[in-house]
Amino acid sequence: MKKLFAGNNRNNGSVSDAKLAGAKGIDVLGNFAYVAAYTYGGITFVDISDSSNPTVRGSVQAASLAGSSGIVVDSGGNYAIVACETSQHVIQVNIVDPDNPSVAVVVDAVESVGATFTPIDITSTQGSDPDIIVVSSSSGDGMVLKEWFDFTPHLLLDDSWVEVDIAEHSAKAAIYHCDCHWGGRLVKFVLSGVVVHNPPLIKSHALVRPEVRALHQNASEAVFAPELLELHDPGTTTVQQFSSWGLLRLGSLLFADLEEPFRKNSSDLLRCSSAASYQNLRRDYPDFGDSALSFYQDGVGRAGLLVCHPCEEDGRFDVIGVFNVPHEKFDDWSAIHFNLVLESAQRVADRFLNGPSISTMRESDEYFYIVLTIQSCKRGLPLVPLVTDELPTTTIVAGERLGLDRWIRFNPESVGSSKFYLSEYIKVLLSNVGENIDAYNSMDGRTLMPYQCAVRREQWSSLRTRFVEVFLLQKTAYRRANGGSTAPSMHEGVEPRFSPDTSVMLLRERLFRGKSQTAHQKVLVRRTFLELEEDEYKMGRDQRRHKTTTVLPENSPILAA
Repeated sequence: MKKLFAGNNRNNGSVSDAKLAGAKGIDVLGNFAYVAAYTYGGITFVDISDSSNPTVRGSVQAASLAGSSGIVVDSGGNYAIVACETSQHVIQVNIVDPDNPSVAVVVDAVESVGATFTPIDITSTQGSDPDIIVVSSSSGDGMVLKEWFDFTPHLLLDDSWVEVDIAEHSAKAAIYHCDCHWGGRLVKFVLSGVVVHNPPLIKSHALVRPEVRALHQNASEAVFAPELLELHDPGTTTVQQFSSWGLLRLGSLLFADLEEPFRKNSSDLLRCSSAASYQNLRRDYPDFGDSALSFYQDGVGRAGLLVCHPCEEDGRFDVIGVFNVPHEKFDDWSAIHFNLVLESAQRVADRFLNGPSISTMRESDEYFYIVLTIQSCKRGLPLVPLVTDELPTTTIVAGERLGLDRWIRFNPESVGSSKFYLSEYIKVLLSNVGENIDAYNSMDGRTLMPYQCAVRREQWSSLRTRFVEVFLLQKTAYRRANGGSTAPSMHEGVEPRFSPDTSVMLLRERLFRGKSQTAHQKVLVRRTFLELEEDEYKMGRDQRRHKTTTVLPENSPILAA
């Protein structure tokens, strides 16, 4: 059961009920708290009109609500939007009658696990679909990369865009604009064949993770170095960034702040303002070899996207940038505005790909995280030290010296999950011995397999000895609890393995078809099927990675065999 406290003061009152099990999301409207209960698999209404004695009123449980994790209630109190991690659905629930809520409609389905969902501009009547549902990352800040491609399928294609005639620039630079589905106009620049000096061996690593860039700023810019406010997961951060940063400066230009588009001396720079910038990097996205970075500037709603696509010629990349511009700003644009955008875009691209210390940043980026893997859990999930008065799964004499003689089997539901994730297990294992670690089950926008997790190498180095000491005792406890000699083993420094993402595969197919049509690809009609010419279709498929057959390299270090 889950205990819910009413109000900020825990002395106000509480309620404990099985229908609150695994409470992960809550919204309050009037005299009711609306709770998304992950373990219960539904939502529960709590009457908080008497804060000293809150009571459970209605609830609804359904398969479509499995893994309920986020909830937002409309201001009229007619319906709630519920995000469900396990069922992978966004559900609209009728809440007019607080004693008898009901599922009204499944309004969306998503592919990403562990996301939180933020509904905006919900103007539908009861039982109909909301106009817009935005699926955001677990941080809940800004737009993530997936949303750009969901809302603008033709993002990287030239059709449906209006090309601007810029006579002053070469054929290697182009600029376009089109309607933006969430308001205003989208402006896209394309820089073809940008030379990257000392390019990375892995093409999808052309862009450095934002957290690494924030921590390795050029010494000459130290006074304006960004502050890393929060690391959500590898590749996704919130950074306090000065407006002199290239992408924010370009965003300022796109929003028609053209009086001083480029500050050139230190006295001007001292007057630069700063803002929180939510940044999200993905690799091998949208296609293999690509790297993409989205950013969202808090407070003013400026959003942008940068994509690096490798050319056939080694060391050259196409750089595509997309930004949203309000209608009232775009309507006043003239040729000089587009020229300024391209000039700034070229500076930004060079800065991101060839800027000072970029080689050092890339080298640091390659070793910033380490991937861990657990294997051989053949007789059940691994154990953790028991720190409560519960009955232990087993006890071991070997752990008495360290106070680690009582062990219990790890239960994912204790951390609000329906399945095992190594990231959660490691955090609980170390937390129960007084240590804290940041372990992540996703990396660069891709979800790791449940038996893997990523940790910062620096943090792992400081905790590794303690972890091995505790995990060896866990192995002893595991063998005693289950019998036999088999026990889980841990490996470090392994290659990441990612869960399949059908949305990415569909996006790649869509881009492939769009590029083929744009290039006036010849289509053969045979009976009732449309077939691409064999050579060209094969060329597209050959770009895909071959299936990996092994999880670990033979020389993978074993932490505790």
